[in-house]
Amino acid sequence: KQFRAVHKAYQAVRPAIETLKQSPDDADANLEVGRFYCLAKGNWEKGLPLLAKGSDASLKSLAARDIAGASASTEQLALAETWSNFSTSQIGASKVQLELRAVRWYLDALPEISGLAKANVEKRLNQFRKQMVGEANTYADEHAGFAGIKNRGNVYHLNVESVGRQRLLKFWFPSGMGDSYGEVALIDPD
Repeated sequence: KQFRAVHKAYQAVRPAIETLKQSPDDADANLEVGRFYCLAKGNWEKGLPLLAKGSDASLKSLAARDIAGASASTEQLALAETWSNFSTSQIGASKVQLELRAVRWYLDALPEISGLAKANVEKRLNQFRKQMVGEANTYADEHAGFAGIKNRGNVYHLNVESVGRQRLLKFWFPSGMGDSYGEVALIDPD
């Protein structure tokens, strides 16, 4: 389902991609394409610069902060919290991608924090891990016995491999859809 949703989102964003070819500073097109790359595909490297040029002031500011980076744990936690708070207004894949961005910043901050702050971050990371493992297990249970799924229209290919307690989700998109390969590893909870 998620991969069909990405393909559908790509089809919807194609006109904005074409607009950017002619007008790279078009704020609305930058927002739309940036949201696609970040929130549908999880390609933050490609999407953040577009969001930073977009028409949504909140996302524009947050993307610029993210691009600038954060070296101090307090700044990293602030970015993580902002992405996490933003995710509460989203649903589906967008929510998951925003939570993953928050996780990225929480993990950067974790080695430098202690006490209650560290306990809170570890609790959030553990909750998110359980949520993602639950979704992966649901997917695997629904597709038990299948080595992989291949869309006849060649929109995507998807394989789920199990290696011990780890499930590796591998996906491929045709070259016309941008990045052609990706994988996500999820480890079952104890």
